[in-house]
Amino acid sequence: MKKMLVLILAVALIPLTFVAPSSGEVDLSGYAQMWGEYGEKEFDGRTYDNTLRGQIKRARVKLTGEVLDNITYKLSTDLKDNAELYDAAVTFTHLGDAAHITLGQFKPHVSKEALRSSSELDFIERYQGAIYGIGDDAPTGEPNIGLGLDNEFRNIGVMLSGHPVEIFSYSLFMGNSGGGANLGTTGRDNLFFSGRIEASLIDALRFGAAYANTEKSNRGGFDKKFRTQVWTLDASYDVGGLTIAGEFIGGNTDATTNQGFSGASATGKEVVWHAYYIMGAYWITDNIRGLVRFEEFDPDTAVTGSDSYRYLHYYTFGLNYYFDPDDIQQCKLQLEYQIREETSPDLADNILRLALQVSF
Repeated sequence: MKKMLVLILAVALIPLTFVAPSSGEVDLSGYAQMWGEYGEKEFDGRTYDNTLRGQIKRARVKLTGEVLDNITYKLSTDLKDNAELYDAAVTFTHLGDAAHITLGQFKPHVSKEALRSSSELDFIERYQGAIYGIGDDAPTGEPNIGLGLDNEFRNIGVMLSGHPVEIFSYSLFMGNSGGGANLGTTGRDNLFFSGRIEASLIDALRFGAAYANTEKSNRGGFDKKFRTQVWTLDASYDVGGLTIAGEFIGGNTDATTNQGFSGASATGKEVVWHAYYIMGAYWITDNIRGLVRFEEFDPDTAVTGSDSYRYLHYYTFGLNYYFDPDDIQQCKLQLEYQIREETSPDLADNILRLALQVSF
């Protein structure tokens, strides 16, 4: 993966090295998110009594600019995560809105929730379907069942995207497979493919759908490969100060080995899973927004009862205070209470969380 990253960045950043910026448009920005929590805590497979704890969740710095009228670039890192590279991409817009070509490391367009910047999330954190279905995290004691995209849903590759008409947009991505295999080294089976479309039939109503297919290594350290397919459906409706939105993520993983899987899935060759959320939000005042979200996550529909690791349901209730409501990516204060219901094992239940975001 590192070799592929170096190769793509070398090609993508050539214009930045040899061509003087014609417009001089360079923008440096960033944000930090600090969390405080009170509630039960999970650690090393055990659940502990209520504790008060805090953390710096994110500390992002982003540099964007324009090399020529039709060439833009984006670089970003997270200082909290050892200054690891998050975005390193160049976009060519010579064909106008109908077709943009982006190459480098960035987010493939799959889940709408995963695609949004962490600085503009409605809630303090994304729902489980995006974290486990698109990202590289796995539930405690379970294998990774999703696409395995690390650095918060990023991948290395090339994407064709566009907005040919006002009510429709599309994207097609091809790139690195999950598990770190270099692009094209072992043939088509180790590539990552995804496609997404969005449509707005009326100004207030938006629909989206996506599909992704990849082959990746088991995250438990086994060298066997797993074919993973993911599909998503999402919609949102905005009218006045009211927002109603939701997303469904479903997928299946074909296991070529039983290692890493438990319960009923260990006897079969396919793990089928799903997750979804539905949320509502309303602007109470110009600066205060109330929110509620219900979500479900089932990492293995074949397993029932006490054999399954599952947060069956999350209920999240929140209040956001925006210092500048015209720009929700700027400073905001968020308070949430989350009720969690799960099957075995007993995991951290109800959580009270306070988060502060500062931006520049």
